[in-house]
Amino acid sequence: MADTLKCPSCGAETQPDARECGKCQYYLKSELECLRSIDASVGIIKRIRIWWLVVSFLAAAAYLAFKVR
Repeated sequence: MADTLKCPSCGAETQPDARECGKCQYYLKSELECLRSIDASVGIIKRIRIWWLVVSFLAAAAYLAFKVR
């Protein structure tokens, strides 16, 4: 593993465990923070999908129950 990393904002070399760039003060996310944000996004998508399925099922049931012939 490299001893230093480059800041994505200004390109300055930073320590791998730094929280912000020493030159431009850009906030550097750690890998763990990135994984947590991805995990939160996946949880939100799962909840949206479940609600979409529930609403679709209820809409289909209402359509079949009240269908005008």
